[in-house]
Amino acid sequence: MASSAYSTVIGPPPESFAELTPTTALTEGRGAPKPSTEFGNVDAASRQALWRQLASVVGMDVMNMRLSLPIWLFEPSTALTRMIETFEFSDLLDRAATSDDPVLRDCLVAAFVISAFSHTERVRKPFNPVLGESFEYTHPLNGMRFYAEQVEHHPPVSVSHCEGKGWEAGEVVDIAATFHGNSIEVRNVGSRYINLHKTGDRYSWTLPQALVSNLFVGGAFVDHFGTVELKNETTGTSATLNLTQCGWFSAGRYEVAGELLDSNATKIVLFKGAWNKFLDCERVAKAKGEGTNRLWMAGSHLLSEEEGGGVTGVYANCTKFTKKILSLHSDHALELPPNDSRFRPDRLALEKGNRTVAAEEKIRIEQMQRDRRAAAKKRVESGGGKIQPRYFRKVAEDKQLWEPIGNYWTDSRNLSEDDRKNMVMW
Repeated sequence: MASSAYSTVIGPPPESFAELTPTTALTEGRGAPKPSTEFGNVDAASRQALWRQLASVVGMDVMNMRLSLPIWLFEPSTALTRMIETFEFSDLLDRAATSDDPVLRDCLVAAFVISAFSHTERVRKPFNPVLGESFEYTHPLNGMRFYAEQVEHHPPVSVSHCEGKGWEAGEVVDIAATFHGNSIEVRNVGSRYINLHKTGDRYSWTLPQALVSNLFVGGAFVDHFGTVELKNETTGTSATLNLTQCGWFSAGRYEVAGELLDSNATKIVLFKGAWNKFLDCERVAKAKGEGTNRLWMAGSHLLSEEEGGGVTGVYANCTKFTKKILSLHSDHALELPPNDSRFRPDRLALEKGNRTVAAEEKIRIEQMQRDRRAAAKKRVESGGGKIQPRYFRKVAEDKQLWEPIGNYWTDSRNLSEDDRKNMVMW
């Protein structure tokens, strides 16, 4: 995993801005961004067929429709595995959890929020998890533990919980995706939080819009634009981070600018960066000799063209972290519950480059999911209860607010043979 700029600091974690690394001592990570990302060698007939399928839903939310999309749109990940990618630079939260400087803590969390966009440049779609599907990851070095579960299917809702050194975090992914003809606008209307144990700081934030452009004409690319509102609910401080929308000839693409306000709405820190590469900060009232400092840098975290399989490879434009979290070692496979995303046959076939089998398995799994939903609906209509998630509970029926039950790491490791059979989803 690529490390943040703090890795150049020798000794204990920085307690103040004086211990941060000046930006002049660092590069900006990888070189000039590529203007677009292709789906691979997709012939015109395939794109035209997809357009005919989608032409009647222009302007509509396609997340709530029963659309079976072609396999060439997909990569071998799921929406659950995309959620752990948010924590690729979790070392920023490790630093925030140990810092005694409240301003530095806020800045580190802001950097973490921006770093979460750095894996999202690729345009291929992850597989939609089926109801009850899960995913877990434990970092081999820092001990960070993550798990996620698909808790609702129509509309699809995914929930995650993550624990690190002195912090915990969670997210509810509730996506609205509107098709506009040659692009798809994506909004995540879910919620997310970070708790720092030592100080009691609790953070929450909103997400900007995302636009996947040039699906049928031109080179496809992803753009994030709008405002991220980050709040420290404990201290009352807040950060506003503005992501510039990509203009003509890629003008302004990736740019981030913002400010940190104290509880009296006084501006105390300025931010500037690029959501795919780095974030810098600068105090408004600087001490003598103090300049701009780098909070986070992505570095060379993308897979090389060879590692990704070339421009047509299934891992094209993915990060090294993406490939790492999906690797399935034999000793780890014995511990995983059978509903883990890594075991999906459509995902596995695509990972091996067999798009024909992946497409067949995808259709089969989608039909199984529809049959399960129909059976569950009949059960409720006949007086039976709804299927409940295994690892999360809903806090409010009228809102997408969820909390972990706290049973994942015990229940997933103590499954009986009958449990394992009943949990097979595909």
